[in-house]
Amino acid sequence: MGREIGYRFENGFNGMFRWGNAYSVHRGGSKDGRRMISAAGILLWAVLLSGCVQGMDTGIVQTADSHVQAAGTAPQESPVSGAESAADHAGPVSGVQFVEGHGICAPGSPPVYYMDPGQQPIESEGAKAWLESVTYQDGKWYYRVKVEDYSATVIPDDGNWVCQSSDFLDRAGLGSGAGRQTGESMADYIEGTGIPGGRVTAARRASSIEYGTYETKGCLTIYLEYFTENQALESLSPQGTYELHVPGFEPAFSFTFVKAGEYPAVEDIPGIVFHEGMGILAKGQWTDTGLDITYYTYPEQGYIMYPVLSGLSYRKGDLEGYGQLRDRGHSANVSWDYLSGLPEGIQGQTISYDLAPSAKGGRIWLGFDSVGMVHTGEPVKLLVPVRDGPADLDTVIELEECTVKFTSARQSGEPIQKDAWGEDGTGPFVFVGTEVRMRDPSRKFTALIMHKAVENPASYPYPITARPVYEESGANGDNSGNTGLKGYEISCSECGSAVELEINGVMYDWEQEFLVPVQIDGL
Repeated sequence: MGREIGYRFENGFNGMFRWGNAYSVHRGGSKDGRRMISAAGILLWAVLLSGCVQGMDTGIVQTADSHVQAAGTAPQESPVSGAESAADHAGPVSGVQFVEGHGICAPGSPPVYYMDPGQQPIESEGAKAWLESVTYQDGKWYYRVKVEDYSATVIPDDGNWVCQSSDFLDRAGLGSGAGRQTGESMADYIEGTGIPGGRVTAARRASSIEYGTYETKGCLTIYLEYFTENQALESLSPQGTYELHVPGFEPAFSFTFVKAGEYPAVEDIPGIVFHEGMGILAKGQWTDTGLDITYYTYPEQGYIMYPVLSGLSYRKGDLEGYGQLRDRGHSANVSWDYLSGLPEGIQGQTISYDLAPSAKGGRIWLGFDSVGMVHTGEPVKLLVPVRDGPADLDTVIELEECTVKFTSARQSGEPIQKDAWGEDGTGPFVFVGTEVRMRDPSRKFTALIMHKAVENPASYPYPITARPVYEESGANGDNSGNTGLKGYEISCSECGSAVELEINGVMYDWEQEFLVPVQIDGL
């Protein structure tokens, strides 16, 4: 449940840059340039979080190095070979592991191996593919492929992009003509030393399509993700060369593994910046068109971080300047829990900047003007009466980040905001008047993580979530123009004389700026 939360919540915060016209086509930004979070988005995040306990860019040129907590030391990272001893890989790693492209695994996690970077793309009949990632950890395999599909025909339909046909999607088993392909041609698998039975095939698959590149490059951009677990190698670690076969391509990717770098503590990772125990790391690589940057978060336990970008800045001697955000890549589907010890939230998010070649050799910083936060803790329960007419409440609950006061309860046959429920809610409904006061003024309340309590949570993976109600609603009765929280509404078709609510945490905007030095590969 927790990883599903992380993935969905990430896709709500992704693309919310301070200046909002440089994002993928399926993302949005506010018309006045300031970051805004719609109530519908808040509702989606709250639904997914309930039940969980466990354009134009700018920046500020760095004037001091005080933000960097530690300079760090070189990681213990090396290619994997068959000569490594059992002692090297038999047990958990005592320090933290930095996994390039994915994140920082907490101490005590099994060793992680990832694909040696620098793989060459493969091509096949109107499509070109890049192997972006392969990871292996204690029987878990994850791999991600980026495809540019030039065989597609796409036309706009009422402002939406529609793929009419694609030979590649048909070959890969994702298009309307997939039924004509053989099972073998649509199978993905990895072959290599130590794999039981000679090959491993994914048990879960996901794909996403970005249509925006059809206008700019004449192709669809497709991300294919694969995951399986309980497929432990017969050897203690990966050995030699492996081949990945993906649907739609005859040639295979060949790659070797690298063991993730280890550090005694997370503060020893070069360039990581901490504020109040919350860390952000940025790694960069120069390309023919600019600078690709991948950033990672490492929060305290119980927290999830979604940083909001403000811009890229650099200094080289007397020369100062800013980068122009060009594109975002694709981060891994963290809902699969594909790496043990990896924090939830933004991990391995890649963004591309147009940056003057004269910036090479200078100092570069990635700026964030705030952080979307989730904090979960031990659940707190509240019993709300269900009766005809209003009922006064005077219940105060103290959470670590805020004080919550419940002031009233009122039953009704119809929800206050129908669009918030759709077909999910069955009456009657109970509205609970709610007041929330954050303890720290730099933290702006977004939503409570609250749902209807159940006796056996394992039998209800998606419990009924309390929906927020605001002082002012949009023209259609939804939350699109909300101002000020009035309370929460819950569907209680089987509540009887009372409904028990469970509060698991709080979501908020943390008005904390980060200025993170970008660690450039090879420097």
